[in-house]
Amino acid sequence: MEIGSILTNRYNATAAGIARNPLTAPKSSTIKEEVQVQISEQARDLNKISTKQAYTLDSQEIEYYKNNPRQAAIDAKRFAYGINFLFVPAPTSSKIADHKYLDGTPVTDTSYSTKFRAEADLFRQQRIELYEKEKAKGTSSIEILEKIYELYANQPESFKLKIGYV
Repeated sequence: MEIGSILTNRYNATAAGIARNPLTAPKSSTIKEEVQVQISEQARDLNKISTKQAYTLDSQEIEYYKNNPRQAAIDAKRFAYGINFLFVPAPTSSKIADHKYLDGTPVTDTSYSTKFRAEADLFRQQRIELYEKEKAKGTSSIEILEKIYELYANQPESFKLKIGYV
C-alpha cells in the first residue's frame, strides 16, 4: 500500500468518525487507540544477542587480523592499556541538571564518576595483567584480543552500562 493511499484512508476514516485524529483530539479525551507494531525477524534476532555475544570477534574481524597481524598486535595492546570512559548519551535539554548517564544517574553526581573511575582502573589493571601474561607466553595477538573481549563480556552488567556496551 502506498503512503498516499494510507494517508487518504486515514483521512477518510477520521472524517467519517471511524478513527480519531490525534492532532485534533481534545487533550482531556480518554479514548485510547490501539497501536500494533510489527518487529522484523532481524530486530528480533538483534534483541536476542546478549552482551556476552557482543564481545566476541566475529569471523570477518578474525580474518582481518589474520591478514593484518601488525594491526592485531596494535589493537591488542590498545584494548589492554586503554582507558574506559563513562558514556553520556546526547542530552535531552541544555540544562546540565537534565544530563544523565545511561542508568539515569545525573552527570552532576561526582561520587558516581569517582566510583566508576576506581572500578575502571581495576578493570584496566586486569586487562594489562592478562595482556602481559599472554604476551610472555607467546600467545598470538588474535588470541589475546579474544581473551580481552571475553574479559569485557564477563564484567558486571552495571559496568557495561556505564561504558555504553549494553
